Amino acid sequence: MCGLCPHIYAWALPKHSDFEHYLVNNHHWGDKPFPWRQGNHEPSVSVEEIQQSMLTLKEKKMAEFQELCQSRNHTVIQGDYINSSSKVTVKCEIHNTSYETTFTNYKRCKNGLPLKLALPIL
Repeated sequence: MCGLCPHIYAWALPKHSDFEHYLVNNHHWGDKPFPWRQGNHEPSVSVEEIQQSMLTLKEKKMAEFQELCQSRNHTVIQGDYINSSSKVTVKCEIHNTSYETTFTNYKRCKNGLPLKLALPIL
């Protein structure tokens, strides 16, 4: 048990000044500034940082999807990656046919775009 406990916590809730006095006297705090006096001392993630990380995730997923399409000799005509169930229109360059499907269903297809998972656009 530290020396702080019986003096501060025994009868009342501690005050910042009591805790600061304890740090200076018992833990060689010295002349360092106390973090709670410097504004928000806890690091927090800003809304802009969250939006930026989501944007980069969407861009990364879309780039991966376009690479997969190119490897299958397909072209993305329309669609943006918002989530895995977002709609996308893909054109097969070999058969000259366009299909509307979702990102998940397209990734599941191993040999093209079967009619069960994609609807041909006439």
